[in-house]
Amino acid sequence: MFDTPFQNDNHLAYTRQTYYDPIGTGSTGLQNVSTRLLNHHNQHDHDNVHQQQQQQHSSLNTNNNNRIKTFILLTATTDVCLVPISNPKNVRLKRWTTNALNNLNRNQPSPTIEQLRVINPEVSSSLEGEEVEEPGMTIINASHLCIPQAPLHTIYTDDLVLTRLHELVVWPPTLTSLTIHTYEVKYPLPVSLSHLDITFFQAYAPFQLNLEYLCNLSSLSVVCMYDSYNLVGSDLTLPFSLTKLSIGELGSQVNKHWFPPGLLYLDIKDTYLSPSLGSMLPPKLQYIRARCDTPLLPSLIPMSTLLHVDISFYDDGFHQDTSMMMESFYLPPIVESFTWTPLNLDCISPTHFPTTLTTIDYSGMHKQTPINSFNLPEWLVSFSYSSLQSRPLDDDPDSTIILSLPQNINIIPTPTDNSKSMTSQTCTYPFLQLKRLKRLELVLNNGTFNRKYGRFSIRIDHIINQSHCRQFIVSRGSTTLLQFEIRRLDPKNASVMIIIDNSLLGGIITQKIINNNIDDIVSPDYNDEMIPLYQPLYINYEDSTNSSKNVKLCDTPHNDNNNNNISNE
Repeated sequence: MFDTPFQNDNHLAYTRQTYYDPIGTGSTGLQNVSTRLLNHHNQHDHDNVHQQQQQQHSSLNTNNNNRIKTFILLTATTDVCLVPISNPKNVRLKRWTTNALNNLNRNQPSPTIEQLRVINPEVSSSLEGEEVEEPGMTIINASHLCIPQAPLHTIYTDDLVLTRLHELVVWPPTLTSLTIHTYEVKYPLPVSLSHLDITFFQAYAPFQLNLEYLCNLSSLSVVCMYDSYNLVGSDLTLPFSLTKLSIGELGSQVNKHWFPPGLLYLDIKDTYLSPSLGSMLPPKLQYIRARCDTPLLPSLIPMSTLLHVDISFYDDGFHQDTSMMMESFYLPPIVESFTWTPLNLDCISPTHFPTTLTTIDYSGMHKQTPINSFNLPEWLVSFSYSSLQSRPLDDDPDSTIILSLPQNINIIPTPTDNSKSMTSQTCTYPFLQLKRLKRLELVLNNGTFNRKYGRFSIRIDHIINQSHCRQFIVSRGSTTLLQFEIRRLDPKNASVMIIIDNSLLGGIITQKIINNNIDDIVSPDYNDEMIPLYQPLYINYEDSTNSSKNVKLCDTPHNDNNNNNISNE
């Protein structure tokens, strides 16, 4: 079935003898692609290809395969056979594009986990002649997909739509995680699954999804991509073992007996919270993520067990006065984290916080204009915010952006705290002097990132000298761009260790005093210890063309001609 393999230290590529030629390379097109793949990884071994073929053909099932981390099967038909090598734990089905070969070298597999990656050519239709539903989407007839009997733990698809999923004859007995794109699931899935993620594409008639037999399933995510028929919760039958559920709509037929009794995590994407829904939610729920268009009253989330609340407000034409909504904003008595996305800039954040709350995430505020005001509890430990306040260095739309910390923040004191004022009048950003604040995260929003956001500057001396923060993170979405740790080495912060991305890229720096201590500021310890006013310190960040990043500690932002690097001790 397969031609002889080509192998490098980390990659093994097979070619088929019978294939469709998708890129016009002629009768040996796919063979040439595999040869180029080998040469891409190891140019100087080109003359030894034939010798490698003979050696590896006889040793595919020997211990030498332990160093093979990625198995790449280039196949030009929908007949795909996954051949396990060295007991791979993950299988990835991926669409083959002309850029895939160039990306392989940059996306090296983890040295501690083996991956089996199957790359399929881009085709325009499945075997039945169905049209591709989405640009770049490959439709694969699952009846031509052979899953081997091997100790696989995870199978997931990437840019594939699997049809006739029920015709997969045998699943690996050790399979615990499955992520698929398909039209419907008519036949049983492996009972060994603990995690299932299904994305449904267009369905022309209602159908039921009975998963009650998956007695080991603990996590389920169901997404529907088309509105012609949207699978809702009432079309699902869930196993009692489920503890985590993510779904679009719940549907009108859902009742309190529909939820598994041990459910801890619930993500409802397209259903608004209501008193009737609140009365149905399982009593042990600890995390809820949902939409809301009314004041968040106790009747909406009555569970006293809730530890994490993620609420988004959307303007659908029926919302009430936002100030009233926030005054009535209810948070459960033992909640530990709160994520809030307001519907417009007139919203103010909640004003009443339980003393158990330690983490607040306001990064969902994606408008470029700052929201009117924040309220933060005095006992906060971790705070995430959006890059609402930013400015370019000049009028050039591609200019470097200077990011700044929010200033419109009100501090809600501890109800029983009679100590002296917690912030100093000389503190530029009073919220930094929160006694327990240890982690600060800036999330770049799309509105400002569109400017050539591969470069930005942010001033960090305020964080170093006016706060107890030990960790500062800059991220875009779920991707961390920059993370640095602060280690203050003396009471006046004259020497500070900056650890950037878990390395000593920043090193130990000595801060420079301005004007011989004329403008001292009070210590965040509130013990009358005066800290000198130090020279500004910026982190200048720039994405490089080779997918790496350039991070520098400087006394000025990026575009300043007098930009000077801060020297380490």
